[in-house]
Amino acid sequence: MIIAFHGHSVPASGGTSDRCLRGLLARVPVWLTLGSDVQIGMWLRPTMFPRDRVRRIDAELTAACNSTNAQNPAQRQVLYRQAEGLSRHCGHELDLGWHADHRVPWADGGRTTVENGQALCAACNLAKGRDMAFRDEFRPRPFELEVAVQVLDGIAAP
Repeated sequence: MIIAFHGHSVPASGGTSDRCLRGLLARVPVWLTLGSDVQIGMWLRPTMFPRDRVRRIDAELTAACNSTNAQNPAQRQVLYRQAEGLSRHCGHELDLGWHADHRVPWADGGRTTVENGQALCAACNLAKGRDMAFRDEFRPRPFELEVAVQVLDGIAAP
């Protein structure tokens, strides 16, 4: 869900309202609050925006979905909704060119599934490269290694 703070109830052009429309077209509910009290507001609908603007944003979203060789548009919508429109690494709002990233890289055998996907801003994904966010690695210090060996030997002993 997206909560948008606005000083007026008429969707204007650009900025916050374009981000709200992108969310709506990705089937993310958008609540527009007209002041500091989030309980006073209204749910937005795509029909509240000018048709030419809806067509323009929809075309941009479609082009962005078709430009990736990773997740299909339905998977991208799920990833966007799961991330609530925010980059999973930095927490910044996802722009039009957000990346549907493989947690385990495709080149390393990662599957193109929602479970292996995450929504990242372009900057986070490009900085991440082929690195995985979480690895199953244990690099003990020398004394930790000695303790681990003693514990494992104790488990293996009859």
